[in-house]
Amino acid sequence: MFQTKKFLKYKEEIEKKAMLSSFAKQEYLNLPRLFKNFISNIEKFENSFFLEKFENSFKNFPCIILGAGPSLKYSYEYLKKIDKKALIIAGGTAITLLSKNSVNFHLGVAIDPNLDEFKRLLKATSFEVPLIYAARLNFGIFNLMNGKTGYLKGQMIESFEKLLNERFNINEKPIQNTNLESGLSVTGVCLDIANFLGCSPIILDGVDLCYSSNKLYPEKIVDTNKDKDLFFKKNKNQKLFKTNLKWEIDRAALDLKAKSLKNKKFLNLTKNGMKIFSFKDSSYKDLDIFLYKSLDIKGYLHSLIEENSKKVSKNKISDFKNEIFNSLKTTKDLLEKIIKTEKNYEKILFLDDLENEFFYKFFLKDMKKILENHFENIDIFSNLLEVIEHFKKV
Repeated sequence: MFQTKKFLKYKEEIEKKAMLSSFAKQEYLNLPRLFKNFISNIEKFENSFFLEKFENSFKNFPCIILGAGPSLKYSYEYLKKIDKKALIIAGGTAITLLSKNSVNFHLGVAIDPNLDEFKRLLKATSFEVPLIYAARLNFGIFNLMNGKTGYLKGQMIESFEKLLNERFNINEKPIQNTNLESGLSVTGVCLDIANFLGCSPIILDGVDLCYSSNKLYPEKIVDTNKDKDLFFKKNKNQKLFKTNLKWEIDRAALDLKAKSLKNKKFLNLTKNGMKIFSFKDSSYKDLDIFLYKSLDIKGYLHSLIEENSKKVSKNKISDFKNEIFNSLKTTKDLLEKIIKTEKNYEKILFLDDLENEFFYKFFLKDMKKILENHFENIDIFSNLLEVIEHFKKV
């Protein structure tokens, strides 16, 4: 069947929206795993720094955000020469690649809750670099890092974030758009951090968003199964490379972010990547006009972190965790009563108690809405009780 360009554009937009909707549902349906990370990671609050005081601390200073795409391999030698002239942020797997190739960077950012993130960072050797993390991050990653940790608000399910804010008086505003579309990639989060710090220009490298060189990474990090749902698109050099829908969403999100920040300069140094329209394509030889200041970035960051660490007592963390698990037990008891009772007035009373129970309110209520909206003829409360059993295994 002949398909016009207009038809194909609409088709791609519909597929993007469907994928974003699917990601949102999966996030809630994977709550027990997120909960496990959440419960473990709040232990890090005792010694974490918070980014709210860092706003504009690198005003008009260049920032290079590094992804883990195949093009990164062309930049290692140059990056080694400029670690005092630009703030260098490594997102996710780029932490491993840079440390393996002896490239200094100043901040690592990790947000992925999955075991794959742990496997990708297992070979990293930059133990002392500060790591900015989300509460959802795979908890095992903290066993691989020994540097200072900074809490990133706004990357967890909203109800979880709300709970943290209430219990620990975290007043900092989210530094990034919490819209799921802008949060699918760690690169987008790094861009938000760079903007919050006041950096300009904001420069991308290693953000291929395609299988350039027919690879996912510049070198083997972990065994990867190549995405089956690939299609060809022309990159910035007008060469055809395989990409996928998620990368196209990430590309559109980065474009929108840059477009909304009209007072910033955005450059893309990725050699073989896809075109990101709001970023000017450039190369390292053109950066001299921006890299004229020299700064002890490592020392400056150390001072910022020491001045802005927020001490949370072990007792407060322990009390909070006990409160969560006690409420989990009460929620389980109420669900069992709702399922068993045959008296309507009792059911109404139990439901009212459930609505006011804080574990239900913060951890299960949104999941209940998804079950109600997307699954017909299922026993909602029996399913929630089954989910509770998975939470109890944490």
